[in-house]
Amino acid sequence: MITWMQRHKKYLVITIWISVIAFVGAGFVGWGAYDFNTDRSSAIAKVGDRKISVSEFQMMYGNYYSYYNSLFGGELTQEKAKELGLEKIVLEALVNEALKLNYAADLGLSVLDEELKVALSKDTTFHNDSGKFDKELYYQLLRTWGIDAKTYEEHLRKQILLQKLQDVLNLEPLDREKDIIASALFMQDRLAIRTITMQEDEVEVDEERLRTFWESQKSSYLTPQTYTIATILTPPDTQTVPTKEELEAFYKETSFNYRHEDGKLKTFEEAKEDIAKAYAMELARKESLKSYLAFKKGEIQAQETNTYTQDELPFSIDVIKDLKDGEVSKPIETDNGYLTIKLVKTNLPEPMSFEQARAEVLKSYVSEALKEALDKKASAQLELFKGQDIGFVSRDAVPKIPGLNTQEVSLLLAHVFDNKDQRGYLVLDNKAVLYEVLEQNLLDKTKLDKYNDMITDNLNQIKSAEVEQALLNNLKKRYVTEYYYKGN
Repeated sequence: MITWMQRHKKYLVITIWISVIAFVGAGFVGWGAYDFNTDRSSAIAKVGDRKISVSEFQMMYGNYYSYYNSLFGGELTQEKAKELGLEKIVLEALVNEALKLNYAADLGLSVLDEELKVALSKDTTFHNDSGKFDKELYYQLLRTWGIDAKTYEEHLRKQILLQKLQDVLNLEPLDREKDIIASALFMQDRLAIRTITMQEDEVEVDEERLRTFWESQKSSYLTPQTYTIATILTPPDTQTVPTKEELEAFYKETSFNYRHEDGKLKTFEEAKEDIAKAYAMELARKESLKSYLAFKKGEIQAQETNTYTQDELPFSIDVIKDLKDGEVSKPIETDNGYLTIKLVKTNLPEPMSFEQARAEVLKSYVSEALKEALDKKASAQLELFKGQDIGFVSRDAVPKIPGLNTQEVSLLLAHVFDNKDQRGYLVLDNKAVLYEVLEQNLLDKTKLDKYNDMITDNLNQIKSAEVEQALLNNLKKRYVTEYYYKGN
């Protein structure tokens, strides 16, 4: 069904958009198990005169699951879907759809058989190699999807009808509205600014206040998780010299591993040194399996026991991530031989003492104190400061401002245009920028012409969303909705 979604984006715009409203507006409410019994005539809800069937729910749930699964990179699980409230999203989308279908019927809107045929004929999903609608292909694909033609065509009728209603509700943007949007997006402010700076060494550190600061957030300062690891290393035997016959037999089994840069196999003589090393490692591997079994049974003791953080581990965390305390992993190959590993204990993070955490606490304390001092200093100077006139600035341009980097300039502009005050300030790390708006240009006609398509699209989306939401709010009062489900 994801194919159907992709091929019919124009009809899916409505249902997917409604699902987003349901997701954001309705929140995560526990709906419990739905009452899919025959007493409800296989319906999960009734909206006005329209019933929402179990099959409709299942079909749309499949569509939405596929859609969200693609957003999650193919890793959406049923548990995650439940956490997202996917069933509720789907149910509310179906209810909103039913509300609109009731309204469309009241308006006298309908879908003619000819309109359905046209929609099917234009769907390239059902086109043959010559680019024409293929009836046999149509029925074949429906069978593959497990959908009968009547169900599919009824669903398509609904989408066409919903699109008709959407077309009725579409309102073209007015020039005055475009001017308002352009003014909001591209207004220009002429600014005068002054930058106040302070350095960390200007902050006085009071040990009592530092300890109080730590007390207020000591749960944030934890020791790292560590792993106590016991190991046995089985190195390759460099003392015992293998016979030529042993090496030749080993070469026959592993000759594909020895190649020249051009990909051609090396002869035994050419690869003899590498063969000897590989043979010694193979013997070490076999010996390590014996050590592994003995270590696992407790018949031999570890050669070394150390405690590591994850970053300090001499091997990948993947080796022990699935082990429980006391379990032994199978030997892994290292440069020095085969290593058998026992996870003795996983040491979970614990709150640090003040002495352990002091260095980290001091950084946060100084950072907070610096911002606090800058805030007080900027606030005290705000009404009297005289700044440097940097000319006109706008949201869509990032000018060079002395003393500020590109990111700081962007943050300053966002702050200026998101606030109504003529004077203000913004604290940025070790500096505060005071500003005064000297003059404003509300509308740049050249920008309006340049970004006309973008502004029109945004206006269409805003107006469509407002109309849709207002309509749904009204229809919820007009048509009674009954939900059939068990518990909460």
